[in-house]
Amino acid sequence: MRHLSPSTRFTLVELLVTIGVIAILAGLIFPAFAKARNAAKRASCASNLHGIGTAFKMYLGDYKDYLPDAAMMKTETPDSPSIAEALEQYIPSNKIMLCPADDSDTYFKSEGTSYEYDNVSLLGEPLHSTPPVVRDGEANVALMFDFDPFHGKKGTSGSRNYLFVDGHVGDN
Repeated sequence: MRHLSPSTRFTLVELLVTIGVIAILAGLIFPAFAKARNAAKRASCASNLHGIGTAFKMYLGDYKDYLPDAAMMKTETPDSPSIAEALEQYIPSNKIMLCPADDSDTYFKSEGTSYEYDNVSLLGEPLHSTPPVVRDGEANVALMFDFDPFHGKKGTSGSRNYLFVDGHVGDN
């Protein structure tokens, strides 16, 4: 058996320094992974909202530009259908109604969606002739948005995704 000379072996100090350097590098890299994971969830959520926007366009085409008469929150008006129920024939899977950043699935479990349907000022007449759309334009009136600021601190830009009448998704 061959023995290594003392000059070719690691000392305890060298080993500890190496482990320390690896730990510091890991500490720098892991937050970047967390940011990337959060950005991916936000992008996936925006993609889901875009798909819901496509479902809305198909619904509007079938119902002469009238929005679904669905509850903003199913738990508050149990006699009305949820927006997920109203659009179900236009969406491939109800998983599109789940924002990946809705970690607890709280809203998805109780409401059937992670997104709130803003129908109050838009029901009653064809969508494109409602006062908010006429006054503010399709690109400035939200149809649906995240129930909670899933993507950041409340009140900060980008903390919520919004689906607008014209079909684009943004952070308001």
